This record gives sequence, C-alpha cells and structure tokens, in this order.
Amino acid sequence: MNYEKEIEAIFERDDYPAEARASLLRDYRAICADEAASAGFHAPIRLYEADQLSGFESGLNRASDAAATVGVEKYAAHLLALLCMTPHLKALYKARNFPDEMFRVTALDAKWKMAECQELTGIWGTKDGGWEGRFFELTRFGIGRLQFEPGFAPLDVETMPAPVRSGDVAIWVHIPSGGKLDEASCLASFRQAETFFRPLFGDAPVLFVCGSWLLYPEHDKILPAHSNIRRFMHFFKIVKSETTSDYYLWRIFHRADCSDYANLPRETGLQRAYADLLTNGGSCGGGTGYLEMKNGVILR
Repeated sequence: MNYEKEIEAIFERDDYPAEARASLLRDYRAICADEAASAGFHAPIRLYEADQLSGFESGLNRASDAAATVGVEKYAAHLLALLCMTPHLKALYKARNFPDEMFRVTALDAKWKMAECQELTGIWGTKDGGWEGRFFELTRFGIGRLQFEPGFAPLDVETMPAPVRSGDVAIWVHIPSGGKLDEASCLASFRQAETFFRPLFGDAPVLFVCGSWLLYPEHDKILPAHSNIRRFMHFFKIVKSETTSDYYLWRIFHRADCSDYANLPRETGLQRAYADLLTNGGSCGGGTGYLEMKNGVILR
C-alpha cells in the first residue's frame, strides 16, 4: 500500500490544515527514509491490516519508538500510524455494511484530537492514541454529532421509566470537540444510535449513559437557558454529580495551564461564566446521566 498517498487523501477528504499536512508529511518521509525506522514503524500497522494486532496502544508505542530514532516526536508518530491504519478501518466498516457516513464521522476524530494536541502542546499529532484505539477496534463509533460505545450501567436507578440496574447493558455517550453541540444534531445522533444498537436491547428501551463535565448541574445556575450545554444536559436524568478538580478546564479555555483563575480568557460566554465561577470560589464538577429511548422518542 502507498501509505503516503493514503495519508494525503485523508488530508484532502477531511480538510486538514496546510501546516498540519506539511509537518506530518515531513515526519512521515523522515521515517520512510530510514530502513530500520520504516520497518519498525510499519510493523504494527501491517499487523492491524492482518487483524493480528494485539494491544492497540502498545502497537502505537512500537511505531513511535521506531520513529523516535529519526527524531519524530511521539505524538506525531501516533497520529501518522493511525492515519496509515485508516484504510483498513474503512475496509472493516465496508465488510460489516456499516454506513459510509458513520465511517467518515468516526475517522474525523483523529483530526479533532490533532487540533487539541496542537493547541495544548504545539505539536501536530495526538495525545490520545489509546483513546483512538477503541474506534479502530470497532468498539466505539461516531454516529452523527456524538460518539457511542457499548458498556454497562454504573448505578442502580429505580426512577427511570424502565428501572436500571448496575451492570445492565448501556451505550456510553462521548462528545467530541468538533462542531456545535446543538439540540437537533444531538437528538438525530441518539435516534441513529438507537437504530444501530437496537439488536443489543430487543424490545426494551435503548439505555444511554454519559459521564461528563457537561452534565454538571451547576450549569443551570451559571449558563443561560438557551445554552447548548444546558440543552444537552437536559437530555439526561442526572443520577450522580460531584465536584472535581479542574482537569477539564483546558476544553473551555484552550490552554494547558488554567490555574491562574484571575487571568483566564473571557472571550466567550462559557469562558466568562466559568471564570466568574472559579474566581468567586466556585468548584468544577461533573455528572452522570441516563437517557432511555424507544422508537426515536426519549422516555421521561
């Protein structure tokens, strides 16, 4: 396979920034120019193509160890390995008759993670190679605006329309950074995901679960009623909430160090709300919520 040609096709299809394209192609060509580095880098990729890669993250680390011998940074090597594996991921989707659009949205996660990596580290690459592995192992899927993966309910909740027991099959919801979190797009995602995962639930409602800072009940106090975050939060019945450390603030303020609350950016309504919350002694937090859906309708 001509991996460089495939990488360039992904760049074009998914509209990668010109600076990212140039940086990543330069790194890939440096790897390929050294016989030993190229062999070590491509070995886990070829195992993936043969459906024989055991331990996805360790495979990425093998690729980056080889790339490091020619000066290619780990995060860049991880992203390059993922891009090289993407054609086989597409073939796996096609073999299972999964929708082309679902593959396209799933593959976009690499671009979104690249943007986050560049924002926080200045490197065109990915800090989240292990996270990406679940997509490549076909256990996590992009479906419309949101991402979903089968798992299990973490808590008993009697007050849901269909009572939930800890350990029940549930579909975990993840929220990628790309695009607006508008209500219509999210509802369309849930409906598509209900159809896709329906075989796991038979005639029972499809149970979705989300654990995220976006489900922090404090948002009802600090954000306006029209906020997309509040609207997303209200899709779910919040079954648990807690205060947390400020680990997720980089998602709001787009910087690695958010410890100086007094000097946080205030360019958006969300930034201003959180800067005010924190400078006034408030806390960060998160929540866990359940959502049940049947026949495209959220059960209340």
